[in-house]
Amino acid sequence: MQPPESESEYEDPLERRQRDAQAQEARAQKAKRIRVGILLLILLGAGLAYLRIWLLENWTPDWDESQLVSVQILVPPNLDSDEQELLDELEAFTLASEGVASFTALDDWFLAEQQRYGVDRGGVSPVVLSVAAARPMESDPIAPPLGDEPFLERYQKTNEFLDFYAKHRTESPATNTIYLIFYRRSTHPEFAKIHSVADRRSRSGFVFASLDENGLETAVINISHELLHLFGANDKYENKSCKFPGGYAEPFRDPRHPQRFAEVMAQGIPNGPGQAETEVSSFGETRIGVQTATEIGWIDDAQRVRYYGGDLSAGPTLDEEE
Repeated sequence: MQPPESESEYEDPLERRQRDAQAQEARAQKAKRIRVGILLLILLGAGLAYLRIWLLENWTPDWDESQLVSVQILVPPNLDSDEQELLDELEAFTLASEGVASFTALDDWFLAEQQRYGVDRGGVSPVVLSVAAARPMESDPIAPPLGDEPFLERYQKTNEFLDFYAKHRTESPATNTIYLIFYRRSTHPEFAKIHSVADRRSRSGFVFASLDENGLETAVINISHELLHLFGANDKYENKSCKFPGGYAEPFRDPRHPQRFAEVMAQGIPNGPGQAETEVSSFGETRIGVQTATEIGWIDDAQRVRYYGGDLSAGPTLDEEE
């Protein structure tokens, strides 16, 4: 027969239940802290991802140095003899400048426009383009998503679109990339309605041009438009009409119509209410307006407000009347 337990060895059942309850509560609190910690890490990761996207989509150059731009020329596979002959003319075209909307002229145009806003960096262009040799694509070009698809479908198509062209990119130190994509008008008429798009997150612009002589000059004009998108500028048109005043190169011109130039982010020369706008055909017809200059960081917002308030001295140097 066992001796009776001493008083010190005896445990009150109530105390045991309380101790077990406390231990269970401690375990529950620890599990809760772990769950909260995991949730906070997920939220932190999502927040950092959103911040990264926001910074990419709201980035503008500081313009202390020239913005380097790599132009990737892509052509359809299996060119016929006429298409190949046209492609052979591209090199001469890219180097031409006098009276031609070429890549050399695009560098000069950006320099002249920046100087109109009183920025002088010793004749150094704010934008320097390097043009890679034309390369055939592995297959016919693909178009960007239309924008009316369900979110997940649009997300998938956007990634497929970006990946398709990124794999054709040649190595370059430039942080900005313009893909100049030539298509056959006979087999891909849908591209005639797209012209160009930009993706600020990847600092990439996509310009679609028909593989003919008319497509060349129009394409280079569209490159200036998409580059300015990458630098922070917004479109200045609505329903195919230039918005006033931001979409006008000279909003205080008297009389207002017809305008002499197209604002580059509006891409049309306003002729008057109810009248068709003149289509741009050369760099000589385009200007960077005050709203666009503000968005890309050439002037500050206070200067923009002064200009649109009627102080024309806060705006760019005006071109002389012919």
